[in-house]
Amino acid sequence: MAKPLWTVSLVGLAATLLLTLLGSTTRLLSEGVAGLGWADAHREAALYGALLPGVLALTASLVGRHAPRAMEGTESIAMLLGAGVSARVVGALLQPSNLFTLVWVAGGALLAAAGFLFFKSLRAALPPRGVSVVDVARDPLTKGDDACFLQLKLGAMFLLLGLATQLIVAVAGTFGPLRAGWGLAADHLLLVGFGLPTLFGLSHLMVPRLSGVPAIAAGAIKGELHSTLLGVTLLTFGFALGWKPLIIAGGLVVFFAAFVFMGVLGANIMKNKSKTQRVTPGFAYIPWVFAGVLWVVVGVLLGLFLNIVPSLFADRLPALRTIHVHLMLFGGFLQLGLAFAARTLAATPVPFSKHKWSFYALNIALGLLAWGALADSATLMAESAGLALLGLAAWFFPLRRHAELVMG
Repeated sequence: MAKPLWTVSLVGLAATLLLTLLGSTTRLLSEGVAGLGWADAHREAALYGALLPGVLALTASLVGRHAPRAMEGTESIAMLLGAGVSARVVGALLQPSNLFTLVWVAGGALLAAAGFLFFKSLRAALPPRGVSVVDVARDPLTKGDDACFLQLKLGAMFLLLGLATQLIVAVAGTFGPLRAGWGLAADHLLLVGFGLPTLFGLSHLMVPRLSGVPAIAAGAIKGELHSTLLGVTLLTFGFALGWKPLIIAGGLVVFFAAFVFMGVLGANIMKNKSKTQRVTPGFAYIPWVFAGVLWVVVGVLLGLFLNIVPSLFADRLPALRTIHVHLMLFGGFLQLGLAFAARTLAATPVPFSKHKWSFYALNIALGLLAWGALADSATLMAESAGLALLGLAAWFFPLRRHAELVMG
């Protein structure tokens, strides 16, 4: 069911690491090669070639297990995503050329079409509004499912809205000047509007079932959603209109949602903590979850401070923005995704001892990336990408050896 999306995500992940390594070493290459848009191509491959298909694959897998109906049309979604991100990567590399806008817009249209199909398929698979799937008498672990499915629905809606807004901004920008804030508004529709509710919903579907403890508070899960909705609304209008108070208010609300998420998830994990938990395969996902949630919260805080006191960071603003994005995506979304993907893809749990070197490598790579961005060092950035590549390889190899992959 989700295999085509997993395949696109793996190919996108390989392309991301390759583009990162090439982009980090362009100072040693000829001027013509160095003039290509490596950084933007890396961004396109990472966001839309690796992370987005991976999140959609994980969503399709979990919906197929816990919703009344399985998602359909994942093959078409995967094909559109693959074609769309390929066009956008090529367009990003050809930035100095007039072909950039045409190719990039074509890719954006394909991604928007994929977002529409995903939204349509997810709505068809999940129960309609007012219909509950919770039956705690039969299965106490279904306690928070209604709230989780609502988060996934609204996340899919923001995915479509964010991709469509990106496309409109790109087309409108070709006919005249456009406020740069509209691009940031579209990015935050995707990062906050789609990314956070989807991350919250997937986490609250998985963690209670992994810990064997029903959702601590279904109301708190809805509170995360309402806070995120308010936050993304304020951020979108704040960036689009250039109103700093709205951006700061939106950041504060999003931080509150992330903080609640951290508390609810931590309570679920620690409720049934065993003294021997660290040596059991069931423990394997916990370090990844704690690290992922920590980086999400730190990333939100950094984004908030960059807008509250920008004058303090004026000389390091581009580097800190790079760190802000990577803390959220590479530190938070990727590590939470790896935590849940290991349990979704493997027939049986993989012990943490077989994934610990991957865990250490990816977190050290994140530190090197931050150091390299602040020092403007291509060498450190290349080392970060290389270590990330080794860390991801160290995550996949035990998975393949330990159990046959179940693509779901």
